[in-house]
Amino acid sequence: MNKGYDQIFGGYLLVLLDLNIGSFDVLHDSVGYGIICLGLLKLYQHTGIKAFDYARMIGIIEVIMAIIASFFPQVALQDMTMTSYGLLMIGSMIAIAFVYLIYSGGLAHIKMYSMEALAETLGRGRTSYGLGMISLLVAQSFLLNATSDFRSGIIIGSVAVGIVLQVIFMVHINSLRKAEFNEILED
Repeated sequence: MNKGYDQIFGGYLLVLLDLNIGSFDVLHDSVGYGIICLGLLKLYQHTGIKAFDYARMIGIIEVIMAIIASFFPQVALQDMTMTSYGLLMIGSMIAIAFVYLIYSGGLAHIKMYSMEALAETLGRGRTSYGLGMISLLVAQSFLLNATSDFRSGIIIGSVAVGIVLQVIFMVHINSLRKAEFNEILED
């Protein structure tokens, strides 16, 4: 069963890492999201926890969005049209929901096995991730009308906080990979 968490960990690592040859990303995000979806499917089939299935469905959307995004050049925030900015915000909200649901599934899973300490850690992690990432989205909305100095500071701060939240998520997934999920025996 930990193989599902192994796939989530490995897939997310592929999503976070960029290895570019010229303008081509060798570690394309769609591959990482696909691997995560396979791990979520395994976990859902084994546990029946709906959060894993919902996350898998969002993961499929992430695969499609990553493929579509590869056909469009990245544009600096100040050069985006309102439509591009709106799509960026929607994509960001989908990504937050994706990780939040993975957290929720993992939390429900460990509660089945009465792992209270890990459940408390994951619960705090889920809340911190959700609030932190939503706060970053709100902060980014102020960037469109900000001076370039202020914009630079917010961007640097946002990137730093985002990286920390992603690393914490990976640490939590790693904890789930190492957890002892012994089969629950029915009487």
